[in-house]
Amino acid sequence: MSGKARYTVFSAVFVLFFLCAFASAFSAEPYDTEGRLPSAEQTATTGPLITDTAIPQSKGTATLYIPFYFFVGSGDFGPHWQRKDAPGDFLSLDIPVQLSYGLADRTEVYLVVPYKHNRVSEAAEPGPSGERSANSGGPGDITFAFKRLLLEEDRCLPAMSALFAVGFPTGRHSHPDPALLGTDVLGSGSFSFTFGVNMYKVIQEVKLYSNVWYTLFTDATTEGRSVSPRDVFTFNLAAEYPLSRRWVLLGELVSSWDGNRLIRPRSDQPQKTLVSVVPALEFLPREDWNFAAGLKIDLFGRNSGYGYTPTFAVFYNF
Repeated sequence: MSGKARYTVFSAVFVLFFLCAFASAFSAEPYDTEGRLPSAEQTATTGPLITDTAIPQSKGTATLYIPFYFFVGSGDFGPHWQRKDAPGDFLSLDIPVQLSYGLADRTEVYLVVPYKHNRVSEAAEPGPSGERSANSGGPGDITFAFKRLLLEEDRCLPAMSALFAVGFPTGRHSHPDPALLGTDVLGSGSFSFTFGVNMYKVIQEVKLYSNVWYTLFTDATTEGRSVSPRDVFTFNLAAEYPLSRRWVLLGELVSSWDGNRLIRPRSDQPQKTLVSVVPALEFLPREDWNFAAGLKIDLFGRNSGYGYTPTFAVFYNF
């Protein structure tokens, strides 16, 4: 393992330990009258920051989820998993606002409307007038998803739901301004179709979540040229552990893996992979308002940028 990789793993362990110690120090009434932590079934949680939940929203209820992802670029992963210096300093703020609604028993729909703002400085390749810094923002690609509970949790089996989602190319993706150094490319330019399953299981005090998704993209025109994006396999894991009735420790492993296309033509894009961890902490002061904060740390990958993403999220339950 390289020095940078060891540093990244150490950072993840340190952040997780810090969050646990902070919550333990400041949480109120962490144990019940018999000196035990409340069970996961009794303790409410926000759910993961990135990993999708398996249990649909209750019929007639809604949740507004507003996360803030502030990405600080550190470099790029090369085609052989090696780390390289980035061709500039890159920052990005993503705010994918999600509204979930319980359409019927065991059925949920949700809409994700993102806003994105990019900033680059000290760019290695200047713009047409010598620009080495730029910033631009606007709406990204909108996603509409349908989730249906297929299997309820029992003593042995997890709860399982099916998910189908469609992404619409609403973010700017073509005819970028060369002076903005690519910061005005805010969407993929493709329609996307995601099929997958979400799972959920409670083991003692721990709540476990997982996603297994497969996404197909249509051909697109981005940055003035035609591209055929690769299909993407997504695998996420998350675990929640209640420290008290108000504080919950959260850990996530999130990953995306490019593959070959099921539908022709063959992709002309390099194969990308990115694997990250997210140590986080949830705070539940009220039934309607909840909060979570964490740090996404990119561990390894190829043909993709890497960095650190401080995250803060607000949940409002209608």
